[in-house]
Amino acid sequence: MEEIRSSLQNLDNAVILDLLANAALNHPEVKSSIQAAIDTKRSEESKRVLNFDGLSKSVWYEINIQHKRLRDSQQYEMAGDVYRDVVDAIERIQKACGPFASAQTRYNGLSVLRKIGKTICLSGDGNTIGREVRDDFGWNSALEDAMLAIVQNMDEEERCGIREDEETDESLWPKLLELKELADDYCIMEGLQGVLNALEEGYHEAFYEPSMPSSDSEDYGSDEERSSKRRKQSPSLE
Repeated sequence: MEEIRSSLQNLDNAVILDLLANAALNHPEVKSSIQAAIDTKRSEESKRVLNFDGLSKSVWYEINIQHKRLRDSQQYEMAGDVYRDVVDAIERIQKACGPFASAQTRYNGLSVLRKIGKTICLSGDGNTIGREVRDDFGWNSALEDAMLAIVQNMDEEERCGIREDEETDESLWPKLLELKELADDYCIMEGLQGVLNALEEGYHEAFYEPSMPSSDSEDYGSDEERSSKRRKQSPSLE
């Protein structure tokens, strides 16, 4: 067993996945074992609710406070490291909000990514590190990709719940629209429109679908038939 495990570590993940898929296809007992492991993982993840506020605060602190005493030239040199830390935080949130995660965990992840996006937009004025990090998100789509991945892992009820909630200060949808406007001002995060589109997918159909005539409703037929019916149903003037 250990020898096999050691050998598998030398293979690419894609190769290992292909081997497992073929084994499951040809051996029912392997398929059952894989499904049992998946069910266990799904059950464990669905019971946990993760909060990512600490990562949002860490990103804000590193961009705005941690290096503020450095000279502009030194901040410029540090900007690449800070940018990589921000991307790492984004990727950690995305990874934790997969299809097995609880709905609340996915909501929390999307909400915190929105906060990180706002930090990126607003931290570049008078701040060398913030400006450089913001510029980097003009070409790197890590934030939008992570947000879109989380939304795509949501079911229709989760997406519609976000889209229809516009009434309170805590509502996420208006804050996402605000982030889109901020990002547009700086010509960054161009993929945010795709995130908004994904959240709206199915929303209008679910809440504004026109009602179909019931089976016992009148069949109005052609214009000529309708005219004839009106003549028959109209009270006589005589």
